[in-house]
Amino acid sequence: MSTVKYFLSACILLFFFVEHKAQIFPNGDFESGDATDVCHCPTGFTCVNDAGRVVDGIHPLFVLGKQGCVNNGTNYVSPLGAFNGTGYVYFYAGRDKITSRDIKFDEGQLVEMCVWYSGPQGAGELTQDTALAHFSFAIDGVRVGPGREVPTGTIWTQYCYTDTVTTGNHNFGIFSGGPAKYSMWFDGFSVVKLCDLPVIDLGRDTTLCSGETITLAATSPNTSCLWSDHSTDPTFITQQEGTYWVQVSNACGTVSDTVLIQLADSDCKVYTPNAFSPNWDNVNDQFAPLFHCAFSDYNFIVFDRWGGKVFHTNNPRKAWDGTFNGSVCPAGVYVYLVHYSIGGKMKVEKGSVVLMR
Repeated sequence: MSTVKYFLSACILLFFFVEHKAQIFPNGDFESGDATDVCHCPTGFTCVNDAGRVVDGIHPLFVLGKQGCVNNGTNYVSPLGAFNGTGYVYFYAGRDKITSRDIKFDEGQLVEMCVWYSGPQGAGELTQDTALAHFSFAIDGVRVGPGREVPTGTIWTQYCYTDTVTTGNHNFGIFSGGPAKYSMWFDGFSVVKLCDLPVIDLGRDTTLCSGETITLAATSPNTSCLWSDHSTDPTFITQQEGTYWVQVSNACGTVSDTVLIQLADSDCKVYTPNAFSPNWDNVNDQFAPLFHCAFSDYNFIVFDRWGGKVFHTNNPRKAWDGTFNGSVCPAGVYVYLVHYSIGGKMKVEKGSVVLMR
């Protein structure tokens, strides 16, 4: 038996660099919604407190804490209009917020959130405290990044913030800050994937036959690898059992995976008959060790009772036929010695066999 080399591309690495031109949720320009509701929220979003959608720059009356607005005929017109299209969102109080639907991410992701904002532009209740106007982004209902101040008279201005989300469902929002009453307007809300983290799959834990070799491969452009032995080559080759891990990094971050490799038949046994009868009747005519596993570096020797070598081979397919230099060896007890390597370890088996005539 010769050494078996078993090549398995068990580390599958995928890498993408994606710059999306469009937002990953629809209607980020807030162009659609239920027009029959004076305080309607844009389609695909949830509005809280006094947040609501503006159409053609016409605002219903702000009433603090009414979970929306009311319409008593005292509407006013924003002097700026929408940044894009005709629809945009207004905030009137410090507890206002708008949140997108859940977005599914199949892997960890670096995202960039952007929005156009403006305000306060006057108009509204006299008790507005415009000096406190500010907002921040939110992921899954939690504020992220620094608060953004909105000074009085701010024209349409873009603000962006980058963060990382994990695998799973996530929603994105804009939260106002502070308890005061003030007007802010938002348009062009987008969440953009900047790039993808590497995706690694070392596969299931596996078992190798003794002497087999496994090759783990982690090759992809613009990535670097670090294996459990601190090597950095894109491939890792081993015959040994153990737990192996790899860390793969790109511009978005680092991910890792682990695989357990075990050796089958690590206590490989050699079976030898205790007698044979080389009389050319095709029954027990030859003598050789029998293996039930893979091995290498094979060496099989047979000695007579005086220590003389009567047979030697490195070929595991070759057996002793009871002769020496073409002459028939006499009946009696002979000693054998077997050297072989399994799992990188040298082993020795020895014993005796009866040659029967």
